[in-house]
Amino acid sequence: MGASRRTGGSRSVERRAGCAVTLRHALVALMVIGFLCETASSTQAQGAEAEAMETESEGMARGGVVAFGLSSDEVAPPEAPPPEAPPPEAPEAVTAIPMEPEEGSRHAHSKPSSDHAAVIRHFGVGYLGRVQIPGASNVSVVGARYWLSERWGIQAGLGFNAGRNRRDSEENPDFIRDFFAGALHVGAPFVLHHNKHYKFLFVPEVHFAVGTVDDERDPAIDTDDREIDTFVFGFNLKAGAEIHFGFMGLPKLALQGTVGISSQFSTQRRRNADPADPSQSLSTRTRDFAFSTVNFNDPWDFFAANIAALYYF
Repeated sequence: MGASRRTGGSRSVERRAGCAVTLRHALVALMVIGFLCETASSTQAQGAEAEAMETESEGMARGGVVAFGLSSDEVAPPEAPPPEAPPPEAPEAVTAIPMEPEEGSRHAHSKPSSDHAAVIRHFGVGYLGRVQIPGASNVSVVGARYWLSERWGIQAGLGFNAGRNRRDSEENPDFIRDFFAGALHVGAPFVLHHNKHYKFLFVPEVHFAVGTVDDERDPAIDTDDREIDTFVFGFNLKAGAEIHFGFMGLPKLALQGTVGISSQFSTQRRRNADPADPSQSLSTRTRDFAFSTVNFNDPWDFFAANIAALYYF
C-alpha cells in the first residue's frame, strides 16, 4: 500500500512538472507570436506612409504640369546635355586690302582711304579769299567749310574792314577819311577726284559786299568833300587743288589754290561838294559790270585772292 501511494505521488509530481513546462512553452510561443504581429503591423504602417508620400509627390508634379498647360503624358524627359564644342581653331592671318569708301559713306572701313575721306562730316575754318570793292578797301573773308558727303560741301564766310585816316595841319585839320567795307561769301565746293593727300575740286561761289568812304576837308583849304557808297554782287567759278598735310602728320590742315572766271556787278553813288556853293552837294551814280579771268596786279595779289587755308575739326 505504501509503495503504491509513493508511485501515485511521483506520477502526480511528474504531471505537474509537465504541465508547468507546457505552460512555459505556450507563454514563449505567445510572446513570439505577439512580437511577430507587432513587427508586421509596423512594417505595414511604414509602407502605407511611403505610399501616401509618393502619391502626394505625384499629385504635386501633375499639378505643376497642368499649371503650365501640359498633361503628365506630354512631359518630355530631360534632354541629354549637348556635347562639348571642340576648341576653335586659330584664325589664319589675313592681309587687309584698302578699299575706296562708297560715295557719301564716312564709315566704309575703319581707316580712311585719303585725308579728304577723314574730314567728311567735319567743319574746317580758315581764310577763304578776298573780295575787291571799287572805291573802297578790299576785304579778306574768314569762314568755315563743311563737307556734306564725299563730293559736296558748303562754305560761308564774313569779312570787314573799317577805320579812319586823319592828317592835321598846324591850325585846322586838313583831311579826315572814314571808311567801312563788309562782305558775305557763300560757296558750294565739289570734289572731282581725291587721293591720299590731295583732291581736285570745283568751287562755284557768290559774294555780296558794301563799302562806304567819307572824305572831309577844311573848306578854307579845299571844298572837295566826297562821300562814296558802293554795293557789289559777284559770282565766281573756280577750279584747283587742295593739299592736306597728312604726309607731315597733319591731315586736318589743308591749303587750297584755285583759278577761274570772275564776274562782278557794282553800283556806286558819289556825293561831292558844289564848288560854287560848298553847302550844296552834287550826286552821281555809276554802274559797272566786269567779267574776266582771275587776275592780279602784283605777285602778292595771287596769294591773297586765290589761296585759301583751312583747318578741320
